[in-house]
Amino acid sequence: MSESNEIQKALSDVALIRQVFNQQNKNDSQITGITLKANLLLQAIALAGATLMLLIELFSGNMMSHFMILDAQNTIFSLIDIALLGLLLSGLLLCMYFIIWRASKHNNESLTEFINRNFSYMNNLSFVSDLLIKFVAVSLVILSGHAQWITPLFVLFTGDYLLQKRFFTIGTKTSMVLGLICLCVSALMFFNEIFLLVYALFIFVVICLTSIFRLVVRQKQLNELN
Repeated sequence: MSESNEIQKALSDVALIRQVFNQQNKNDSQITGITLKANLLLQAIALAGATLMLLIELFSGNMMSHFMILDAQNTIFSLIDIALLGLLLSGLLLCMYFIIWRASKHNNESLTEFINRNFSYMNNLSFVSDLLIKFVAVSLVILSGHAQWITPLFVLFTGDYLLQKRFFTIGTKTSMVLGLICLCVSALMFFNEIFLLVYALFIFVVICLTSIFRLVVRQKQLNELN
């Protein structure tokens, strides 16, 4: 009897997981109109910034990576790096919320309603809290004098966002697979002492391109229907 109950419970769990997948796919298919354009713009800005940094790394002989590791040996330079990172994150957040606010106005909705309906991962400032925790983690790594760990951390954070379905608009199954791959790559980079930023930036650019391509295909399908 106990074995039968366990089997029934396992089947119920599988059904629940499938229901979550189906609901997520349904939510993905509802990305239309101004929401689609807002997602495209946000991800295009992130892609442009990451691509620029990737090109700088490639054509400068990994200058940013070397400076990052050297700066970590000096407390003053470490604090400057943390301040610059904080300013960058603050700017990105302001840009993101401004774009979403403009989209909500264009859609004649309040910002709260628009976020609840289209950007659920930003509810109750959870996205800001998540970024703050990641910022603190990176800051502690820099202050500890181990800035070389930042690259594996960035890959880990990218995988975390994929698994949480934050920011990127990729199908649930694909997002989970890519997220797990990022976690494994992050661990391999850490244990094999691969600390150049170019690898983390390349991974982010590829995933961002995949997400944007999916949105472009979605927009093309909607245009054909109209």
